[in-house]
Amino acid sequence: MKIKKNTIEFSEAGFPQIVLDYIARDKFLDNFYTLPPEIESFEKLFNTGFKRDVDRKILTDCLRKQYAVIEDVDWGSGEFNYTSKNSSTKKKGHPNWPGPKVSANIDLLEKENTYTVTTGHQLNLFTGPLYSIYKIITTILLAERLAKKFPQNNFVPVFWMATEDHDLEEIKSVNIFGKKLDWDTDQMGATGRMSTAGINTLLDELDELMGKTPEAEYLLELFSNAYGEKRSLGESTRLIMDSLFGKYGLVCIDGDDVVLKKSFTKIMLDDILNETNFSIIDSTNLRLSEHYKTQVNPREINLFYLLGSIRERLVRDGDLIKVLNTDISFTQEEITEAITKNPEQFSPNVVLRPLYQEFLLPGIAMVGGPAEVSYWLEFREMFLHHGVPFPILFLRNSVMWVDEQQNRKLRKNGMKAEDMFLETNDLIREFVTRHEGENLSMEQERRAIQNQFEALALKAAAVDPTLKSTVDAEMQRVQNALDGIGEKLMRAQKRKMETNINQVRSLREKLFPDGQMQERFDNFIPYYLKYGVNFFHTLKENFEPFDSHFIILTDDGDS
Repeated sequence: MKIKKNTIEFSEAGFPQIVLDYIARDKFLDNFYTLPPEIESFEKLFNTGFKRDVDRKILTDCLRKQYAVIEDVDWGSGEFNYTSKNSSTKKKGHPNWPGPKVSANIDLLEKENTYTVTTGHQLNLFTGPLYSIYKIITTILLAERLAKKFPQNNFVPVFWMATEDHDLEEIKSVNIFGKKLDWDTDQMGATGRMSTAGINTLLDELDELMGKTPEAEYLLELFSNAYGEKRSLGESTRLIMDSLFGKYGLVCIDGDDVVLKKSFTKIMLDDILNETNFSIIDSTNLRLSEHYKTQVNPREINLFYLLGSIRERLVRDGDLIKVLNTDISFTQEEITEAITKNPEQFSPNVVLRPLYQEFLLPGIAMVGGPAEVSYWLEFREMFLHHGVPFPILFLRNSVMWVDEQQNRKLRKNGMKAEDMFLETNDLIREFVTRHEGENLSMEQERRAIQNQFEALALKAAAVDPTLKSTVDAEMQRVQNALDGIGEKLMRAQKRKMETNINQVRSLREKLFPDGQMQERFDNFIPYYLKYGVNFFHTLKENFEPFDSHFIILTDDGDS
């Protein structure tokens, strides 16, 4: 397998303007972040004695406890023992199963010279769309790059599991080989607390889709164990992520933890009682909105009430704090007592969650997608107010993967993968023009007609200056007729090239399934089945956290 790497500008891939301006260091955004995503920023931090004052004992104790909750996994041995679906005997797991590096990284978090590089995602079924994998690989790679550049410090890649998110619709479906697998459940509340009951019914479908290969057997065993009936979705996601990325030292953290939240109660109470974060971010967004559409709007209270199947917003109603869509309400004294005694019943929303993350972790960098980078730019002033250092924001690497068969079809039709970023109609026009450009071009005729009419206009103006406008109008009418003839020629040529055009259209549909970026639609499973662990290795070899370009990876086969 030979992989060829090309890159294009993010602007060519349709990324939002605020992200383009951020990576271009547009001066307008200077006050919305602390330092840009470049190696010199880290040098500046360490040269000025940058430290992170977090409770490392609480953090590491909670992490060890979270990992210990999952049964049947020997987290320290570097192996995972599971019962084969077709056998009652124990089998040794794949070498990607949890290894000692995660435990070592948790130990490192106790040290003051250890920093975290963090990304996060929802608890999507079977890891969800490809970009969740790309975020993780970028995070791991950035931590490795920093460790190599600054050996006097330690850098731990962290995956923040969005266990408190309640949007089940966004996570319960996955597209594999063009087929949508949908988890049929009516559970409510925080997704991380949900039972995985019912997911096992999808495994037979998955088994049939994947076929019979060692890679398929590994993935089926992984998911069968992960989504066991006794596990929560949060536990399942940790097991899957550790199985795939534990050997790189990726540490998974669940913020839905009573001890972790207890350390955050002061900020939660400030948000409710003083509405501080609302006023800060509202002011920030007012400035941002001069140039961009803001991604996230703060609320007066940026917390949910979380109990059982309930995850509802807290809202102020006169002197009371009410839980929407329930009969539950609190006075100020009661809400203070409730948060102090039962902090696990309160959940940060999209505004407060980043602050909660960086309050707990000794963070130095955050890796996110375009939307995440966009809305994190709203939060710098809130971080400063609460005395929490604002991390350096990194845009995750983005990839379009062109497999060997797709590459052959591109070559056959004289196209490049970069062309596929054109809209379908523009792509087809470009394809036809590229192959029959000389036959379709009306440029020579257009110039000849323009020259004739310009000469005629001079003659007319010499006789009567008012006639020039008549000649100009007639010239425009002829030019419009010429455009019409050109369109008819294009349509006729498209009919002649229908087979080739259909191939190009089909290629674009596969590279942009359902009209979306491949990375936002496809799951990693088909790629893992084809390339095995080399899929992750190839991504690591071709990703570069400090380079701001969209990556195209093309499988050239054995050439």
